[in-house]
Formats: sequence, structure tokens, C-alpha cells
Amino acid sequence: MGAFILWALYLSIPQSKTSIDPSMERYTKVRAGLSSNDQQCLDSLVSQYEHYGNDRKLAKQKAAHIFAAAELIQKLIRTKDSFGIAKLIPNQLTVGPIKQSITSKPFEENFPKAWVDLFEMNSSYPCSELKYNARLGDPMSPIWFTSNSEGAPQIISIMGLPEGPEKMSSPSSWQYNGVGINVHCFTTKWASGDNYETFGETFNSGKYGDPIYEDFVSHPGTFIGKQIPVEMILEPWSSAPPIYLSPSLRECNGFAYPDRQMKHTIYGSYDLSSCEDLAPNIEGSCVDMKLAQVNGPFGYSNVQSQTVLYGLFEVTKTGQTHVVPLLNFDLLNEGIVETEKYLKIEVVQ
Repeated sequence: MGAFILWALYLSIPQSKTSIDPSMERYTKVRAGLSSNDQQCLDSLVSQYEHYGNDRKLAKQKAAHIFAAAELIQKLIRTKDSFGIAKLIPNQLTVGPIKQSITSKPFEENFPKAWVDLFEMNSSYPCSELKYNARLGDPMSPIWFTSNSEGAPQIISIMGLPEGPEKMSSPSSWQYNGVGINVHCFTTKWASGDNYETFGETFNSGKYGDPIYEDFVSHPGTFIGKQIPVEMILEPWSSAPPIYLSPSLRECNGFAYPDRQMKHTIYGSYDLSSCEDLAPNIEGSCVDMKLAQVNGPFGYSNVQSQTVLYGLFEVTKTGQTHVVPLLNFDLLNEGIVETEKYLKIEVVQ
């Protein structure tokens, strides 16, 4: 755990008897230990933070945090410290192995020698950021990282690593009765949140920021069939198509939006008894359940990725089969971990 001791020492530089700001002392200490080329790199990062609207003091502080984080991550890879790496992952990686697999397997199984060699050959300090994240390692298989408001390092993605069996996707699209399900049947929360907010406000499921609304966004299956009719279609905007939460296959298999180039990947084989537990208010039967990562523009946003656990319900009231969102997740890895308890247990004869 020597790497974390170094990080603690970096953050605990005591305030001098003069009135010098401790954060500026840290910046000065970091810069003094760099080569002239790396000092220029640090200066470039400071300039970028200033360009983002930070004052020079805050820009220097943020740049010092990023350089210290880069040094820590480099040391963790060099010392093969899997537990130290996992500690820097706040929830789950956006791209990369499941966090739990990083600590449950030997370092070499998650980080092959070829990947480590490329990382070490290319792990110079980051001189700039991209969308608020910095990069370390080989450009084709880097570590993306940042630091939080307190300056603590956070690893966001680790590219180019082998995927474990828990992330093996289905080789084909989701099919029902021999017919593939249209990707537009998989409703997701838009980046703006407008579609979920409209349903929430229409059916007294709260507004943005309300605890009940946050519960609705995370667990829509518990609201559909109770507050929100399963077959409900809303038309809140005259110039836009209607919005759905749980469309029927008859409706959504005919959807076509040429300007929304979407695709999806299917994961998991689940116990259907848990499907009805996740949507207890729908009158009918759950005939299938899958985790899907849906990629595409949602609403009027840029291309994004959403992970949702869906149930396929034969609904008594409508006489139709509906695609119902049961649980929404921020990340694919989060969805895989959180839905593991619903997986079908295969009995070996």
C-alpha cells in the first residue's frame, strides 16, 4: 500500500508558518519534482483549466491533483496492486472489467503483460483533458481517470483488457416467437430526462429532484401498471413523436426513426419469477427478461449508452406483449452486478 502512503503525504503537506496556501505548496512541490518537459506539460494543463473558466489558483490545484493521481496509478500498475486499483474505481468502470473481478483474480489475468508493457511505454503525464477526464497509457488502450472535488483520484475506464464470462453477450438480437424485437422498443431515459419527467409529472410520480421521482427513474417497473398504465402513450409536444415507456411489440416493431441510428446488445438469462417481482402491478405474465445496453441518440441528445433490465409481458388488459423497463442503470457493469441475483441457475444433471 506504499502508493497510497505517497498520496496521503501529498495531501498532508502542512501549512507553513507563513500565509502560503497549502494547495499552492503542493503545486510547487509537484512542479519542482518534474523534468523541464513535464513542467511544460503541467503548465499546458493549467492553461487548459484556466480556459475552462477556473482562476489560476484553482487551475494549478486541479493540475497538481491530476499529476499526483497519474503518478499513483502508474505505481499501482507497476507494483501489480489490484486492490489499490479497485479502490480508485468509485462505483464501476464505464469501460473495462467488473470491479469485483479485479480483486478476485490474479493481477495478470486482468492486466496481461502485453497491455502492461504498452501502458508503461506510453504512460507519460497527461498534458490535457478530454471531456474532464485525463488519459494514461497506450492511446488505443488507455486508462481514463480524473480527480474529485477533494483531489482524490478516480479511475473511470480501463480500455483494452479482456472481458470476463460475466460480460458475455448474446450473439443475436432479442427474439420473441421467432421474430426479432426492434431496437426502438427499448425505451430509455433521455439525456435531458424530459421523457421520464413528463411521465412523472403526468402521473404524480414526482418531479426532478424528488425522492419519488428518483425511485421512478431507477425502478420504473414498480410504477408501471400502478401509477402509470402499461399501455400509456403521451403526446406532450406537437412537433415531436409521441413518447412511450412500455410499448407493445405490435406498436414498436413498426417504429422507424431514420435520424436515430441505434443498436443494442443483450446480456443474461434470468429467472422469470423475479421479473414479476420487479413489476408487481402489471396484470399478466412475464415471458422473458433481458439486460440490454442500448446505444444511440435518446430524445434529441448526442449518441449515448444506456443499460436497462427489460421484461417482456403478455398483458391481460391490452391482449398485447409489452416491453417494460424494470430497472435503469448508469453503467453496463453496474447492471451486470446488480442483476446477478436474478440470473437463472442452471442445474447440471
